[in-house]
Amino acid sequence: MKMLKKLTDSETVSILKTAYAKTFIKENTALLNRYHIKANWKNDHDFFFNEMIVHSLKNKEIIENAFLIAYDSMHDYWDTLVYTEKNHLINVELEPMYAALNAIVYEAQITYVPYFDERINHIYAHEMNLFELKQYDRLRFDISSIPLHSQLSEDMIRFGFTSLQLVHVSDDRLYAYCAENHTLYIQKENRFIDQYAFVQCDGDMEKLMQFVLLREKENELEILSFLLEQHWLNHKHEKKLEKYLTKLLK
Repeated sequence: MKMLKKLTDSETVSILKTAYAKTFIKENTALLNRYHIKANWKNDHDFFFNEMIVHSLKNKEIIENAFLIAYDSMHDYWDTLVYTEKNHLINVELEPMYAALNAIVYEAQITYVPYFDERINHIYAHEMNLFELKQYDRLRFDISSIPLHSQLSEDMIRFGFTSLQLVHVSDDRLYAYCAENHTLYIQKENRFIDQYAFVQCDGDMEKLMQFVLLREKENELEILSFLLEQHWLNHKHEKKLEKYLTKLLK
């Protein structure tokens, strides 16, 4: 596997060095600061985790603002309603907004703010009428009392809360591809343990899946032959690979 790493490592570009990441950080630092979140931007894993936080907070604020608009529209008769009526009317009003939001859907559970725990997510998905109460309304400005997730999960990637695309999940590893820097990442125990830069890769998930399955078999000849066939390397490294394979097959 040394040749594979040698060829791809020389083409590696950290996501942090891309125009996309620089713009993302610049545009969203104020949002993170508003919630007193001290985001680390030390490595690629940090960046994707912070992406999840940002997308979670944006969903949070969209839901809260939609509730406030609906609540204000019912102000004249709100106090005449019982809890179940309030809950029903708010959910009906928020339904179009919910339909437009990115969410994690698993069985009967829906999560719009994956940075938050399951209990708080239930409120954001089903009981926003509780925000008439001070103890919940304060969450619009202060999330310090909420249990927060500290790991980048499979579902956060699968359902689009980062710029990663989920390729494959094995027993203890997760493979995800980022089109912004043409890199396939391997995550284990909440960190990237390896990555491969394919500068000419077009993001074909089926082909990336084939590569992952070959990598798990750890047959270098099959992996390198497949890589050459796909033309994922730049011209210079592809020529090196051709020469290497020619010698290997003699």
